[in-house]
Order: sequence, then C-alpha cells, then structure tokens
Amino acid sequence: MEVYEHCEKKSNCALTRVNGDSFKGLYYPYIINGKSKVFYHDINTLLTQFLNIVRDLSVDSDLIIHYSKLYKKLYFSKILVRLSIEDIEETWELLWGVWSELFTNPPKEVIGSDIIYYKLGLIFTCFYLYHSQVPHSPLSDKLFLNVPIAVTTLDKLIDFADNLFEEHNSAIAIELIHYLYRQGAFVICFVDGPQYLHQDRLGNPLKPNYT
Repeated sequence: MEVYEHCEKKSNCALTRVNGDSFKGLYYPYIINGKSKVFYHDINTLLTQFLNIVRDLSVDSDLIIHYSKLYKKLYFSKILVRLSIEDIEETWELLWGVWSELFTNPPKEVIGSDIIYYKLGLIFTCFYLYHSQVPHSPLSDKLFLNVPIAVTTLDKLIDFADNLFEEHNSAIAIELIHYLYRQGAFVICFVDGPQYLHQDRLGNPLKPNYT
C-alpha cells in the first residue's frame, strides 16, 4: 500500500493506538476509526458508476475496458494510501474484508441483472488493486501483499465465474481469477478481513479504550 512515510520493518516502528476501527464486531486498534466505512463507500461508489455505464451492454470482455477508464478517471488506486501510523498489513486485510463483504452481500439496491455487473466489477477491482500496489518495503521478503480470501468466499467467486461462462458465454471472470491465482495473489484464509485477533490480558477480544 502507498504511504506518506513508514518504517522499513515493523520491529523498528512503535505502533501507536489510533482509536481503531471495527469490522464484523471485532476491534482493530492500528487502523483509523471509520476506515471500513470509507472502504465500503468508495468501492460501492465506483461500482455504482460502473453500473451506470455498462448496465445496457452485453456481458463480454469489453466491459473491462469501460471499467479501466473509470478506474483511471477516479484515481481509484489512491484507496491504497494509508497513514504512516496505520499498520500496513491490517489495513490491507481490512480492505479485502470489505471487498469480500460486498461480493457475498451486495447492497440491497443492487438487484436483478445488476448483480452480475456489480460482482464482475468487484473482480475487476481485485485485479486492478492488486497490481496497483506500491512495494511496501525493499527489505521485505515479499514486495507485494497477498489478497486474503476465505475458503467460502473463494467458492462463491469461482461459482460466479463458472455461471457467467455457462449462462453468458463470458470467460473474463474465469481468466482474471486464474491469472491472479497463477500470480500467487491469493492467500486462502479461514475468515475474511484482518487475520490477527487482538486480545486483552485475559485473552478476550480487545475492545476500544477511549479513556
């Protein structure tokens, strides 16, 4: 993810509590408050605009051209910018937790055939954001972070791609998912979202402390 300033190694940088954010009822202290809502709003806004452009078009590979133009027009890769006080991995994992939530549970106003374009737009978003990463540390073992995805979400992703091919004769979703897989972009997890559970001294999930 792109940062204004950061430490080369986490061990050299004292993480500061920044009021934290919550996702699916769990608290993450090293992400600024409201980050998950911002991610949700920005991704949904991008896809809503995408729907307005392609709603009346056929489902084929040309859709990614329309998406690409919109992605660049909105400078959407800037969603990857984080504050230097935010933990890079936790912020990145939160982004994909929100992405997964939108894929498995699209907003209620997205109905009918719009769901196909919406979910296809999310696959485009995954492809472009993964390749929009700025190497987070030249000293790290990996220059690019993996996309964490739960087994159940991956199954739904594959099912959608297969159905898109069977019902609309479009292989674009299958091709992009296979490409990302061959690139080693995905890391399969038990749950979507941040992978580290912060705990208090008694082993209970950590809760905000505003005092």
